[in-house]
Amino acid sequence: MVNEFYYKTTFELTDAASKKEYLLVAPALPVRIYSRILLYAGDAFTMDLYEDTTTSNDGTSVTFFNVNRVSAETQTMLSYHTPTLTGDGTLLWTTKTAANKSITGVSSKLNYEILLKSGSKYMWRVTKNGAGTSFVDLDLWWIEHTPI
Repeated sequence: MVNEFYYKTTFELTDAASKKEYLLVAPALPVRIYSRILLYAGDAFTMDLYEDTTTSNDGTSVTFFNVNRVSAETQTMLSYHTPTLTGDGTLLWTTKTAANKSITGVSSKLNYEILLKSGSKYMWRVTKNGAGTSFVDLDLWWIEHTPI
């Protein structure tokens, strides 16, 4: 069985080095999570992905939607924003964008997909690089696959 879910939000990063963090908690087997994140920003920023993040508080649950609008299926992966971190975990990758890139620029739109390790916590961190206010659009999408 396959189910698709998404979360969409816009937020501001107001000062140099200000950041926003999202936590994903992958369920235990047999569910497999394929996750993708898209970020759009009009300013320079860094995006990091960490695996095996530790927290003292997972944060605030995010509102998610089933892509299949006639399905009553609910997500098994848990997702939060603003977690209280006790350890970032292992940095899987990092990417940076430059300021004043058009939407067609390679660095303006970041689109990555990963198969999450079951039973693990992942943290996406977006950090502003530079002064001033910048708006960021975030699209988090995932597929939950359960073998039949």
